Formats: sequence, C-alpha cells, structure tokens
Amino acid sequence: MKSNAAKLGALGLLILLLSPAFRARAQGNRTWGIGPELGVNFAKFGRDAPDNDLKTGVVAGFSVTHSVIDNFGITAKALLTQRGARFESRMAGVSPVTTKTTLNYLEIPLLARFFLNKDGKFRPNLFAGPSFGFLFGGTYQTGSDDAVKIENYRDFLNPFDFGLTGGLGLNYEVATETRLLLDARYVYGLSNVNKAGDNYNNQGITVSVGVSFGF
Repeated sequence: MKSNAAKLGALGLLILLLSPAFRARAQGNRTWGIGPELGVNFAKFGRDAPDNDLKTGVVAGFSVTHSVIDNFGITAKALLTQRGARFESRMAGVSPVTTKTTLNYLEIPLLARFFLNKDGKFRPNLFAGPSFGFLFGGTYQTGSDDAVKIENYRDFLNPFDFGLTGGLGLNYEVATETRLLLDARYVYGLSNVNKAGDNYNNQGITVSVGVSFGF
C-alpha cells in the first residue's frame, strides 16, 4: 500500500514538473534549444606564471539551453577547448624565441542566463556560472619547429580544471524556432594547472558563434 502511494506521489510530482513544459508546447513556445558552437580562445596563464602572452586556440562543441521563465534560462555546454599560453624568451644578441603551450580540455560550463527582454527576434543576455575542464592532452612548439606532443602529461599536469566564467550573449531569430547565437565570455581558473610546484591558472576570453534549434 505504501509502495503504491509512493509511486502515485512520484507520478503526481512528475506531472506537476512537466506541466509547464507541456503548456508552453501547447502555446507554440519551445522551452529548449540545442545546437552546434564554434569559436576561438585567447588564453594565457596567470598567478605565479612568468610573463606570457595570449595564445589563440579553437573551441568547438554544442550547447543546450532550457528557458525556465521568460527572462531566465540555464545553459550547459560541452566544448573541446584549447587553452595554454605563449612565452617569449629574450637574450642579449639573440633573436627572441617564442614557445607556445597548448592544453586540450573537454570544457563543461554551466551557465545561468538572464535575458534583457522577455521575447522578440533579438535577445541580448548576460550569463555566469562554473566551468569544469578535463585535460586530455597537449602540445608545445618552439619557434618555427613543429608542435610536439606533451608526453606523460598526467604525471605533472592537473587532469581537472575548475573555474568561473561569465559574459555577454546575443541571439537573433533567423527562422521559426531557429536562432543565431554569439557569446563572448571571460574565464578565470581557480585550480592549479600544475600538480605541484608553481601555481599557474588558466585565464582568457572565449568568443563563439552557434545555432540553436528549438524543441
């Protein structure tokens, strides 16, 4: 008897949670959006890292947004992200030598997104939230030499990166339930890139474009 009551209670709770979504669908308003995303990173190391410059890298993946209410939504992204930095060494009488370090992450940002208007074709928004990174490899390149794979990176680099990210988003309806997206965000890592020794953190700016299909 208790088991049946629990099942009925769970079913009632599920119906209650899903009913707003069904009402939105019935009214022709899609509460979910999903689509591909492509962009560029301008990354560097901070904290105890020696002087370094921004290094460009690729960002690619997809994002999912759920609009909870008219002015608020939640976005989750799964991105292959290239971070790292560019170092330049100078010695008297010798031409400067540039070394580029690239770290490849699976990045998963979870963002609270605040829309500045309730509806319309053009919807600017602000967003912020945590970002989780999972390192899966990297390379370094000195001067004009070919990039070299970083061997045994798990021995000295932290496989997990945690940080905060936030920025400005713009989206524009280009067709029914289809929107063109533009996001620009700053990323500040709270974790040490190194397992031990000097404390480096990931920092940088990510600019990406994407398409969202409502469902």
